[in-house]
Amino acid sequence: MTVRHGGTFLQLDVKELSKLIESDQLIVSSEDEVLYSVYDWVSYGDVTTAKDQGTDKSLTANNLLTNAIENNANTNSKFISTVNDDDSKKETASPFSNQTELCGRTVYLLQLLKATRYCLISEGCIKNLFWNALTQNNTEVKTILYEASMFKVLGNINRFWPTAAIHRDCSTLEHVGIVGGFTLEAFSFKRNKWLYVPDCGFSANVKFTTLKDQLYACCSDRDGAEVFHFFNNEWDIVTFSNTEVHLFLTHDKCLYMFSSGKKTIEIFQPQDPWRTTQQVLITLCQM
Repeated sequence: MTVRHGGTFLQLDVKELSKLIESDQLIVSSEDEVLYSVYDWVSYGDVTTAKDQGTDKSLTANNLLTNAIENNANTNSKFISTVNDDDSKKETASPFSNQTELCGRTVYLLQLLKATRYCLISEGCIKNLFWNALTQNNTEVKTILYEASMFKVLGNINRFWPTAAIHRDCSTLEHVGIVGGFTLEAFSFKRNKWLYVPDCGFSANVKFTTLKDQLYACCSDRDGAEVFHFFNNEWDIVTFSNTEVHLFLTHDKCLYMFSSGKKTIEIFQPQDPWRTTQQVLITLCQM
């Protein structure tokens, strides 16, 4: 493990660090920075306090909220060592485990991870941290990263966001609830008010769904269907179908349009640079 020796962030005690990383006011460019910084802090020697290190009393979480992790963004990639293949994982796991057993801060790893927004970290960060020796030595920490991975795939399947998935105030994203009918409205949980959402001539038969925190609408009639993406407060058409869509769902990275008339499923992947739509014949048994 590569460690940055020194710095006020590494000298915070566990209470101050917890207060720092769980704050809505913390300014970071990504949640990956927070997780990498936690692992760096845990691996930094024995448990000490800012007072024991002889640092200034003003070096507390309150004063570091807006810059402690932001200032370390350029060195986050050096905070931990990762393993790229199975052979190297086997070679490094054994000697590193002896080091972590001697590190008094490892007992706080689970507590600190629970204070982060771990559901918002990238897939690459999940993979890197999962194979880190600190994680491999702690089953409960593995479970945390597994939950983060499942959230990437399934999202808020129960239509609520866990605390670990709530964006900080510095985020450009915002949690809203969408209500569709004759008009379309969105409720901002952060601002506690209803927001205006423009329409694009939707017919009465419109279906909404979300994919990767993005809103999509499918307008359908007997002549066919059009799929729109809501972006920058505007609706842009992304694909269309020649059949009437009766069911509009998402799974993994794709949008699914079900047609009962022609018994087909059309699959569209918004992130596909070629933006192609695949049609699959429904072969399910009739219920």
